[in-house]
Amino acid sequence: MFRRTFGYWSLGLLATVWLASARAAEQTNLVNILRAAMALPDETTRTTNQVQTLAPGDLVELTVYQEDDLNLSDAVIAADGTVSHPLLGPLAVGGKTLEEARAFIHDVLLKDYLVNPQVTLTASYRIIVIKEVVRPETYKVSRNVTLTLMDAVARAGGPTRDADMSRVTVRRVVNAEKKELKVDAETPAGKAFRIQANDVIEVPPKGR
Repeated sequence: MFRRTFGYWSLGLLATVWLASARAAEQTNLVNILRAAMALPDETTRTTNQVQTLAPGDLVELTVYQEDDLNLSDAVIAADGTVSHPLLGPLAVGGKTLEEARAFIHDVLLKDYLVNPQVTLTASYRIIVIKEVVRPETYKVSRNVTLTLMDAVARAGGPTRDADMSRVTVRRVVNAEKKELKVDAETPAGKAFRIQANDVIEVPPKGR
């Protein structure tokens, strides 16, 4: 009789524990689902959303290990998205990410030229900073760098004493259309204004 009662009691206890565990797991799962639904995009998503692709006007530097004849230095991507190579011909890299372009060139070399090509590819673009800055000239910017207006001015040595940073003009081409953007670089939004490839940044003098 004792054994039977103890057996029933044990089964009841096990059932209670199992139900409690199931409910706890269910609640944990629900919490995780709610957290996922309410969470902001993670860093991987942000990085993916911000990946930049190569575009006409970008400068490409190609290095093939121990194959100097295949290297390129500051080759300009043409309007059709290709970069001209004296041995490989036109390489269609426009619209690709840097890694996609590197893999594409690797496959071209692997198919017809080399057994185990080791390819390094970097890309940059040009900006021009003129007028009231210490060193007005053209600057090369890595594609991996996010450049603000103040970053660009800093590269040019900073503004002169006569510079009017409240009336900066940024000239850029958008869909084959030339645009002039007026930026007040004395405001937080103006300081953080994003510079794009081939922008011309003009810092005017005060009172003119």
